[in-house]
Amino acid sequence: ADPQVSFRDFPFCKEVFEFLPQCEGSLAIDKRGLPYAIRCPGMANVVGMFSVISEDDLLLFQIYLNEWRMCQLEEHARKTGELCGVLIVQDMFAPDGLLNAWRKQGNKATVMRRVTGMMDEHYPGIMEKVLLVNAPWALHALTKVVTPLLPPRIVQKIQIIPVDQTPTRLLEFICPEKLPSFLGGNAENEEFVPARAAALLARPGTEVSIKAGCIEECSLSLEANDEATCSVFVEGGLDIMLD
Repeated sequence: ADPQVSFRDFPFCKEVFEFLPQCEGSLAIDKRGLPYAIRCPGMANVVGMFSVISEDDLLLFQIYLNEWRMCQLEEHARKTGELCGVLIVQDMFAPDGLLNAWRKQGNKATVMRRVTGMMDEHYPGIMEKVLLVNAPWALHALTKVVTPLLPPRIVQKIQIIPVDQTPTRLLEFICPEKLPSFLGGNAENEEFVPARAAALLARPGTEVSIKAGCIEECSLSLEANDEATCSVFVEGGLDIMLD
């Protein structure tokens, strides 16, 4: 893969980007001068994606992507003498709730095993850290389901970062002007992930702040086939786990 080739020139990139909002490289550069990745799995439409491409097509896209990453890392090593990996930022924001988003995607176990297995076997050093940011309480439950499907070496690289800690953590690795505002930076969201920017403008729901020891009631109007979700956060970074 040519390191100068645009990320968007990879096979099936148009289809993957349409159904899995993301960006990598271009404006998304970390403090080391390396491209970093932003993925928005909470906004993914896996069923829609596999209606237009196959699992083999997705695997081909991933191969091109990882070969391109290898070129970036090799060039960086030649210039600096530093051997390192790519920072992966998984934005866990989900407009309809993370659990609802997960349920809508159908059975993903097979494709997850194929993609992560390929990366673990052929590109084990590509990913340095996988940060699951803007993490709601529901993510703790989902990780119990997902982590058994992943290779142990990949699981060891995963870190869950709560919503209130996301900006501080990411700014350790990325300058504010190279980080979109939905992740705590100063850059325009539209320049990184347009679909994520649009979701912020159209975000449904109501936020209720409740002081400790108080009771607050609010109503919710639902129509047939509507789904209701909630997330609960405590100031200071301690999530309330709902079972």
